[in-house]
Amino acid sequence: MYKIKRLTAVVLAASMLLPNISANASTAKNIEDVSISSKVDSFIQSGDTEKFENLVNMLNENSSNISAKFTEIKVVDGVATLSDAEADATPGDAEQDVLYKQFQDRAVATVDAGNRLNIRKEGSEDAEIVGHLESGGICLVGETRKGWTFIQSGNCEGYVKTEYLAFGDDAGEWCKNNGVKEQGEILVGALRVRAAADINSEVVTLVQGGEKYEIISKEGDWWYIAVDGDVKGYVNVEYVDARFATTRATTVTEEIAAEEARKKAEADAIAKATEAATEAATQAPTEAATQAPQQNTGNAEATTEAATQAPTEAPTEAQVPAGNSALGNQVAQFALQFVGNPYVYGGSSLTNGADCSGFTMAVYAHFGYSLPHETIAQSQSGYEVPMSALQPGDLIYYLGSSGLIGHVALYTGNGMVVHASSPSAGIKTSVYNYRTPYKAIRIIR
Repeated sequence: MYKIKRLTAVVLAASMLLPNISANASTAKNIEDVSISSKVDSFIQSGDTEKFENLVNMLNENSSNISAKFTEIKVVDGVATLSDAEADATPGDAEQDVLYKQFQDRAVATVDAGNRLNIRKEGSEDAEIVGHLESGGICLVGETRKGWTFIQSGNCEGYVKTEYLAFGDDAGEWCKNNGVKEQGEILVGALRVRAAADINSEVVTLVQGGEKYEIISKEGDWWYIAVDGDVKGYVNVEYVDARFATTRATTVTEEIAAEEARKKAEADAIAKATEAATEAATQAPTEAATQAPQQNTGNAEATTEAATQAPTEAPTEAQVPAGNSALGNQVAQFALQFVGNPYVYGGSSLTNGADCSGFTMAVYAHFGYSLPHETIAQSQSGYEVPMSALQPGDLIYYLGSSGLIGHVALYTGNGMVVHASSPSAGIKTSVYNYRTPYKAIRIIR
């Protein structure tokens, strides 16, 4: 139904474009395609300025609905129309309120979860497949003919079967009823996330403007969001915009490249792990490994106090030894290859799924570094650096709801990190302070 509404403006345009077509004997049985661009040319050549001005005004008013690439008008027995279905549209339909602005002039793929919608070069089942759209994937829609709709999504464009699309508000309802997650985009520079739906509740963390977080539930003026897998809290709806977490199409070329990168990453990780295991097995024990522990000059009480005491202030930039920036950049670029891959609690696979510490562990394993698969232990593996001295490859840690370190991200430079965020978000990029950072560690010396 929404597609019908969207094309109403085009049908109205046809009545202005083709006022002088007569249903004489030579044309009464003919069907011809007349493009907007060709009629513009004819108006200019004929000098009919009034009709030309009307056309320009109509195009300006409906620029989001009409483009030379997407729109064609058919003339059947002297009457401008798009199809029998579209001819049923009325001007009043176009003025109805839009409930889901995210899907205005767009559609989503309604294939079952786990399936993909084929995008073909032409509107035929025999045509070449040029890409795919996942279930719930979003696309810009163009012309519809004989059961096929021209779409554009991501870097891919082509034809899909119309029966597997939901348009406009219908797309929003489909997403709502088929488990597509909603994300909240932060509209202000920084926003407090609270432990309860109350302005006086404890602040769990701060989140940064422009970041998107899964909306778990809605409670009046407060939405409960997942910041990461370890932190959840409430934000005021006044400062958040809700959108469904739709995906975009991928081209066949992109899919082939991604599969080749996945296979290479797995092979490289296996080779690195084998090399490290061989080296560890053949290496002689070091002096440190056999050396007797140093005598503890303090008492047991003092040792316990130190273990539970809050960490001291991070060292200043002048106190931090310079890391290997070239290798750090390599680590960061390697990690960025896996953006979009899944989050799996307890996992450490860069391709099949990892949690936050499993992701950083696997990335560093590729470069021959052995890190523990646990955030607190991992945060003690390198040497601490201040946020002002961050370099690509450094690891940034964040406190969880328990007050202990609960999440880790890898700094990639220019104020950005890559991290395995949550089951809904997967491996993604964020600004480094998308939530309040606690400490940073440099692994590469």
